[in-house]
Amino acid sequence: MLMGETIARTLHPHSGATLSGQTPALPEYVIYTFHKDSEASRSSDLWQYMGASTDIEQAREKARTLFRSSRYSRIELRKKFIDEKNGAVMDVPVEIFGRRQNAEMRNILILLGLATACAVMALVLSVAL
Repeated sequence: MLMGETIARTLHPHSGATLSGQTPALPEYVIYTFHKDSEASRSSDLWQYMGASTDIEQAREKARTLFRSSRYSRIELRKKFIDEKNGAVMDVPVEIFGRRQNAEMRNILILLGLATACAVMALVLSVAL
């Protein structure tokens, strides 16, 4: 699953459809975890359904907690809803916790370090003159 992709889940076990034909209250926020590559033996083992909630804040907090555990390479929080136009259950990414966030934080720290180094050099030069 890629960021920004929308998927119609018609026969997926977590699509919202039940054997009795009943659909849970929607929208629903679903959490998927993606295992670190070294832990998975097959590509089908890379992701796992971890739960769902109709409360976005509760789902977001559970996703953050799972990500902080460092057991997973990525956590996806996806919004599941019924597309009234075609009657299909759809889901779209709401928030993704993972490598990208770590890379963004690393970039911020690098820029902060460079800015600090420049400030120190400017101070040293101003004192030396």
